Amino acid sequence: MESSAGFKESVYTVSTCTLAISSFVVNLGFGLTLPYFPLFAIELGAKVWHVGFLVTSFIVGRVLFNDRAGRFSDKYGRKLIINLGALGYALISIVMFFITHWLHMLVLNFFWGMASAFVWSPSEACLVDQVSPKKRGEALSMFFTLTNFGWVGGPAIGGLAQHYAFTTLNMSIADSFRFPFYIVFVLSLLSLVIVRLCVQETRGKGTACEISGPSLKIDNPGEGNSKLPKYLKRNLYVFFFAAFANGFSWAFLEPLLPIYLTDKIGAIPLEIGIIFTTAGLCGIFVNYPSGRMSDKFGRKPLISVGMVCSRTATLLIPAFSQTAANVIGVMGVRSVGFNVSQPALRALQADQVPHARRGQLFGRIEMFFDVGMIIGSLISPPLYSAFGSVPLFTLFGHVILGEIIPFAIPAIMGITALVCILVFILTKKESEEC
Repeated sequence: MESSAGFKESVYTVSTCTLAISSFVVNLGFGLTLPYFPLFAIELGAKVWHVGFLVTSFIVGRVLFNDRAGRFSDKYGRKLIINLGALGYALISIVMFFITHWLHMLVLNFFWGMASAFVWSPSEACLVDQVSPKKRGEALSMFFTLTNFGWVGGPAIGGLAQHYAFTTLNMSIADSFRFPFYIVFVLSLLSLVIVRLCVQETRGKGTACEISGPSLKIDNPGEGNSKLPKYLKRNLYVFFFAAFANGFSWAFLEPLLPIYLTDKIGAIPLEIGIIFTTAGLCGIFVNYPSGRMSDKFGRKPLISVGMVCSRTATLLIPAFSQTAANVIGVMGVRSVGFNVSQPALRALQADQVPHARRGQLFGRIEMFFDVGMIIGSLISPPLYSAFGSVPLFTLFGHVILGEIIPFAIPAIMGITALVCILVFILTKKESEEC
């Protein structure tokens, strides 16, 4: 069935489902290496403080190529760029098996970040290109639900693969760390093949489908320098700030949580893993229905409810950190709030961005998220180390320590971003009413 705008009303076409499955496969492959990546680096001669450089090199690769990859997908086609990224994943995973020094990992992580940039934003743009504006929330929630399952399932499968290689195949500890990269290689090639065969191209030569987005001069070939409407330029600045705030908040808190839980309740690695996995699963299961609700009730209400819940829960983690069960509860609420807001926020962004520059602008939004991650990861460890045990003030007879800082700053940043979205983001219809 076609809508009046020429779009297929069904979200679940072969092409859109393939994009979601491809995202799941790629993220499953990347998640395979997460449980032991720092251990692999240390086995290859890295010091503990070197591990941060490995993470940063990956993010820098994304920052430098998110915008470029999106722009290339606008010009040369989404499928070509997605497949280049998947091919990059495959090649890097094979090279990883032969490295002998942690500095090799540092370089390869940069290119892994680059490959990630080539897959992520063009995939999201290609999905949005193909669905009706009335179904974007549902489509994006499907996409991110499968993506999140890849992130959650990857570490478990990777850990089992490494354990199997070490205990059953009698590989050395270093070679057992390398073994899961073979699985990453296979998954990356699988992603490349299914995208090549099943995904409908929406940009570049041979484009066969109708495209979504506001009717702007910028969508016409040869008019790439046309100015965006004033309301849309302001909206984009808000999206950039919101992405930066989300990236900063994530990197400011997430890497410190295992350390905090160890200090606060003496959590062992197994307990920390259970806490993170359980909280993550709570969020995944609300992702899809919240996306559909944003199509029905509007983007801003879902964004507001989700961000208020997630940021309030973030602030309350220290107050509920007496036991692992309490932590799971408050982090579960935090995860649910985040997954309620994100499909609606991504759909709101998709509603605003013109098709001809969708890949580039999605990439630029991701770039601001990654820049926020870099800055947050650089600031939070020394801040926590310096003020974590310092008394700040007394509230209702309780001494509030500096350990609350890593939780207060992300909460404040998130609420600030929400206020900016509610106050400054205007749809085309709203801008005409002003």
